[in-house]
Amino acid sequence: MHEEALSRLFADIVKRVQVPVDVSDSIAEALRESQSDKERYQRTALMQLQPNDLPLSREPREIDLPIYLACARGSSAAAAC
Repeated sequence: MHEEALSRLFADIVKRVQVPVDVSDSIAEALRESQSDKERYQRTALMQLQPNDLPLSREPREIDLPIYLACARGSSAAAAC
């Protein structure tokens, strides 16, 4: 079956899904809280860094936090480590 046909079938199914307002409100709130938690974690991690530990992006003085965290976790996928 082609991707376009599957997409149409999936869209037809999704259109029939009904989410009660209270459930959709709960989902939206959980997503907002999750984003806030992520931002708080990143700020905390950034504040704990020593100035010499900060990997720089192409622009001077700009910290690339995702690369730093990947390096700190020992990820070999981070080419900038």
